[in-house]
Amino acid sequence: MVTVPALAFGANLWIKANAQGNSPQESSAEPQEEKTLMNRHPPGVPVKVKVKNLNSKKWAHDLEVEVTNTSDKLIYFLHFYISLPEIKGPMGHTFAFWLKYGRGELLDFSTPLEPTDIPIQPGEKCTLKIPESSAKAWDNMKEKEGKPEPKRIELLFQGLNFGDSTGYADAAGTPVNIHKKINFNKTCVPPMFLRTFPVPRQFWLTLQATVFA
Repeated sequence: MVTVPALAFGANLWIKANAQGNSPQESSAEPQEEKTLMNRHPPGVPVKVKVKNLNSKKWAHDLEVEVTNTSDKLIYFLHFYISLPEIKGPMGHTFAFWLKYGRGELLDFSTPLEPTDIPIQPGEKCTLKIPESSAKAWDNMKEKEGKPEPKRIELLFQGLNFGDSTGYADAAGTPVNIHKKINFNKTCVPPMFLRTFPVPRQFWLTLQATVFA
């Protein structure tokens, strides 16, 4: 089983994850007021998801999303949002945590694999966690801005990349195959038309410029 830290953001502020993992903390799995989990996982996407420690006293530090690869293919990139629909940031945006497995560039299905890319094997489990830096940022936001504890938490699927230019994208789990020909005679543009084009390098440079330590 692989444990992977996540990135978190609130409003327009991105908080960089600790790539070396979380530092040891006292156990905080003592239950508190029960939260409601809304799992928005789309049918047909071949992963099984289980959320643990949702109702612990320090849930942002303890929460785990266990993902099992139920397909017969390797998964090189996978990402979700943990959304707090009742909690709003300074600009009115919903506060959320971004959980991912794999190299961020693999968000683009045309990105070639590298030797350092380690896949989730068929049948293998991977555990996604919020890193301590992000969990502490949530604690600070609660204390300074008086944010309440969330009563509802949403798990939102965002995408999966098999590393062979196929996978699933968006919250609906739309299948992606960038090698598949598109019929331009149709009156309707396929929903993944724009997403299947290579993402310009400038996009990643801009994204990196918005990440703060």
